Amino acid sequence: MAYVTQDGLLGSVDLYLPDNAGGGPYSLVGTSSGKYGRASYPSMLVDGVDPVFGGGQFLFAQVAPITAQTVSSVTVAAGVATVTTGSAHGLVVGQPVQLAGFTPSAYNGIWQIATVPSGTTFTLNLNYVWDQRWNPNNPLIANTLKANPAVPTTSSTVQGTYVPGIGAGMVCQFVHATDTFGNLILQAKPWAGTANSGLALGVSLGNPLALTTSSAPANPFSGQYGWFQVSGAMAVTASGAPAIGSQAYWATTGVVSQTVVASKQACGLQFASALAAVFGSGSSGTITLPANFAIAWGTFPNAQAAIT
Repeated sequence: MAYVTQDGLLGSVDLYLPDNAGGGPYSLVGTSSGKYGRASYPSMLVDGVDPVFGGGQFLFAQVAPITAQTVSSVTVAAGVATVTTGSAHGLVVGQPVQLAGFTPSAYNGIWQIATVPSGTTFTLNLNYVWDQRWNPNNPLIANTLKANPAVPTTSSTVQGTYVPGIGAGMVCQFVHATDTFGNLILQAKPWAGTANSGLALGVSLGNPLALTTSSAPANPFSGQYGWFQVSGAMAVTASGAPAIGSQAYWATTGVVSQTVVASKQACGLQFASALAAVFGSGSSGTITLPANFAIAWGTFPNAQAAIT
């Protein structure tokens, strides 16, 4: 997908470009390139458009502090690590996660979750790791997975912690905070699954939108900012077998489902596709959703309500 803003002042801004310092996009593209510099979007809605999915509204927010969680063990077989957590993790396939404090040290880094066998285990493909040299000021270093030059081959002997990042398509909730200059800013954090929290909910675009400097452990993303969609056709992490027109529910942490869940009905949101659907053709290109993604169409605000 290729959502860009349609702003009369800024012109076209790539909504998929994470910003690891704030308070606005690092890169303005098209006719606005290099003209306007950074901009601040606390609590501001901007319109965006994708050639296949059409328009929607987006918020710009900082990733809120995320607390490190304990790991009970890491076992490895054929380049795949199985991580057992000390408590229920609520993670989804494709989500970034940072490991730190482990022996062997080769486990320490930012990975992408490959599978989620249970509520207390997830697996990592150790052959690929996020390039920790990435910085938006250096376009030569891709913000993507790379071949891992040091794949661990033995299980962990000293256990560390994990900190989850915000993956593309995850449901997030927004809160207000102040930055170091006292300015009011908007922060996003993975939705914790709390029914009727009263907070607005949106869907993350970037992957990985990982962690902040106040997270433990610290990480190379340094208080990252990114875009979150709150209306229009949203690509969301989903479970079950959604169908076009079925009501959407905030089912579990970060996930949308068509299964009825008491007090977690999503107001003004319904599914517009099944999982792994294919869209587009011709000049606009073809988009095939990941196996755990569907399109949900909604109108702002995407709040929760009790089912009557």
